[in-house]
Amino acid sequence: MRIRWQLSILFGILLVVALSGCSKDQGPRPSQGTLDNPSFHVMRGKDLLDEQRIDAASKQFDLGLELESEYAPALAGKALVLTLQSQQVGLEPEKVVELLEESENLLEKALSKAEDPKEELSVQLLAMRTITARAEGDDWIEDVEDHFDDALEVFEDHPDLQASKAEPWYYWGQSNEKALRFEDAQNAFTQVLELNRGFTREANHAMEQLNKIVRAQPGTRHGRELAMIEQITRADMAALLMQELKLADLYSRNATDQREELNFESPTKDFIPPGESKLERPLASDISEHPLREDIETVLKLQVRGLESNPQFLFFPNKEITRAEYALMLEDVLIQVTQDSAQSTRFVGDTSPFVDVRPDAYYYNAARTLVSRNIMQLQDKVRGEFGPDRAVAGADALLSLRLLKDELQRYVRSPSS
Repeated sequence: MRIRWQLSILFGILLVVALSGCSKDQGPRPSQGTLDNPSFHVMRGKDLLDEQRIDAASKQFDLGLELESEYAPALAGKALVLTLQSQQVGLEPEKVVELLEESENLLEKALSKAEDPKEELSVQLLAMRTITARAEGDDWIEDVEDHFDDALEVFEDHPDLQASKAEPWYYWGQSNEKALRFEDAQNAFTQVLELNRGFTREANHAMEQLNKIVRAQPGTRHGRELAMIEQITRADMAALLMQELKLADLYSRNATDQREELNFESPTKDFIPPGESKLERPLASDISEHPLREDIETVLKLQVRGLESNPQFLFFPNKEITRAEYALMLEDVLIQVTQDSAQSTRFVGDTSPFVDVRPDAYYYNAARTLVSRNIMQLQDKVRGEFGPDRAVAGADALLSLRLLKDELQRYVRSPSS
């Protein structure tokens, strides 16, 4: 009996200790200093997101939630992090679904927990970014617009927050960029610049790219999508040549007498450049499953310089192209359409006007040709740099293709002739 009584007391003590421990785990973490507060951790988390340091940002939002488990901006920040983490390469589909569901739940909770106008504004902005990052469904941009409107309403009701008014316009511009609504994006970034209350450097950069895209007037959805990427690949280039430049059509409509003397046929019927034997080139062995296979195969038949397969029949579709390679491709198209082979050596022996390109570089003549015709621009006009090893952005590629197409129109027949 006494042993049973002692065991009961011991069990009770253990139960109290266990419950005390659970209660302690569930309570807020004590602050470790002035900057150890939810607001600071959210601000730091957003800065880290801007630096693409997603895991570090996640830790900051977690630190904020440890201090205040229902702090709305931290919940919204964590929702954005989870959406971005769901896009990491190599995740199992089940994990992606799990992350997106948790993100959606956290965002919904955040929207209901904002306690003051400043928190409300922060949550609305993070909601805009989260939905844009996910970009699912046909009406996602309308969802973003709802949160954008809610953010603007906060400013109307609370003039003391006007210093942050450029922020929703900036993220609204980014959302419209992703939705390929380029004119709406321009209008949003213009608002950022006119407000002059932050994000001006980012908006200026965005406007530079958008101006190129609008000038280029991409005619296909694929072209508009490629306009937004920072580095195009060999496969992207093949698609742009076929879909935006309409290269096969340009070659088939070439109207120069010299072209007619060569009995030129449509490039889709094994186009053979002058001076080459009529041996069909083998197609690449690494494009069979590529979504742009058809465009790549046609470009291989057209034999565009710089976009051939190698002796092992490899095309390397996902390899990023450089400005030097890009110049060679465009020069080749220019020569093939104009049938002016002298262009290939026009600047050989000249002193290089580029500080970063020697006159004996294999791409020197191409670079000179394209820059002199204003089809390509210097990478750095102040320093006189061509930037041969730099990547080619989608917006730059589209604009130069538009300028090249305009240049070539006088060398080809109209479709009706």
